[in-house]
Amino acid sequence: MNVLIAEKHKLLRDCLTDKLNNVDGVKVVAELESSGAVLEAVKDPHLDVVLLDLFLPGCGGLEVTRRIRLANKRLKIIGLGADLSFPSPQQFLKSGANGFLTKNVSFEELKESLRRVAGGGKYVCHEVAEALAKTVYEEGQQAAFSQLSQREMQIVLMLVNCRRVPEIAAELFLSPKTINSYRYRIFEKLDLTGDVELVLFAMRCNLISPENRLVREPLPQYQGPASGAVSALSHGT
Repeated sequence: MNVLIAEKHKLLRDCLTDKLNNVDGVKVVAELESSGAVLEAVKDPHLDVVLLDLFLPGCGGLEVTRRIRLANKRLKIIGLGADLSFPSPQQFLKSGANGFLTKNVSFEELKESLRRVAGGGKYVCHEVAEALAKTVYEEGQQAAFSQLSQREMQIVLMLVNCRRVPEIAAELFLSPKTINSYRYRIFEKLDLTGDVELVLFAMRCNLISPENRLVREPLPQYQGPASGAVSALSHGT
C-alpha cells in the first residue's frame, strides 16, 4: 500500500512516516505540506491512499479532495482533522473522502482505517462516529452549516480566512460573479447580511481558530494579490 502524507506540520509528517514505514505492506512514498504539491503528486498511478490534513495550506482539504475525486476515483482519501471544532465532518466525507480521523486517534486505529479504506470500505474514528450520532438528537448553531453544499462550505472557509473574491474565483476556476452568487446564497441560508456577520458567526461556531486557519498559499497556477482585511470582503472584490 503506497501512502502519501499531506500534513502542514513537519513533526507530525515525520512521525507518521517513521511509524507507517514500519508497518508490513505499507510504504510512505511522499510527505507534502501544500495543496498544490498534493494535486501534482496524486497524478502518480501507483499511489493508493492519501492522508490529508483538512486545513492543508493552499485551497484546503475540502477543495483538494473534490479535485482528486474528479481526477481519480480509485485513489482513497482519509481526512485528518485537529479536533471536532470543524462544523461538519460530513462535508469532508461528502466531498469524496473515504474516511475521517481526528489527530487524537491511536496509531492502531490509524492502521485500521488504512486497512479498511484500502479494502474498499469507509472509516470514521470512534470520536467522530460518536459526534455524528449525537447530531441526530442535538441541535445548535453549527447545524446551520450542514445545509450548505460542498462548494458553499469551501467558499465559507475561504471567506472567513480573508480570501478576496478574485482569489477565490481563480483558485476554484470560477468567475467572480459566480463566487458572489454563492456568497449571497450562503448569506440567505445562514440568515446573515454580509461577510462580517459570516466571520462572527464562524467564530461562534469555532470554525476560526489559530489551529485551523487556512494558510494563504496560492496554488501554482495563480499568484494572487496580497491578503486583505476582513472589511475588504464586504466589497465583494
